[in-house]
Amino acid sequence: MAVDSCKIENMTISKADEPWKAARSLGDLAAATIEFLEGRLPETPLHGGPPHSESSPLIPSLVAMKRAGFVTTDSQPGWMDESTRCTQRAYVEGICNESTAAKITEDLLAEDLVVISFSPGSDVYSSIAVTVDQGSPFTFLGRWSVDELDHLRNGHTQLDADLDAAWALQIFDPTWARNDRFWPAVLRALAME
Repeated sequence: MAVDSCKIENMTISKADEPWKAARSLGDLAAATIEFLEGRLPETPLHGGPPHSESSPLIPSLVAMKRAGFVTTDSQPGWMDESTRCTQRAYVEGICNESTAAKITEDLLAEDLVVISFSPGSDVYSSIAVTVDQGSPFTFLGRWSVDELDHLRNGHTQLDADLDAAWALQIFDPTWARNDRFWPAVLRALAME
């Protein structure tokens, strides 16, 4: 599929980039990412190409999370394939304002889930395996750099302020391959009262 584009000062901006260039808040980023998840945009600044097929069943939950103020940036379902020694822990990663981060963290305390929160400006490097591929650790949480948000910046003052104040959360189910409890629990934590 060809994407319409125009040339501006030696930089190509495609129509697919327009929602990201126009975003002025975390809410605008959430709306653009919903467009991506629902197939109306071909990619995001953090993910080239369409959502992975394993994400298809998660899309309604991811959309609901974004609408509730948690701008998800990465996720995976829990599953296992014993024949290939591959397994995953369900997880979601995203950014939000401080009050949403506090609500999620507090509401998930009674659940059998782990929440790792990174305050604004954090640079942390640790390793918690959430994917094992053919018996070897493959995907990790516990790592975060404020530089990851640079891909979302577009020069709008309010968006930059929102990103500078954003909390990053990584939420995962410590039980390998379990997928039935994680998504409903995170959605309950985001239910605003």
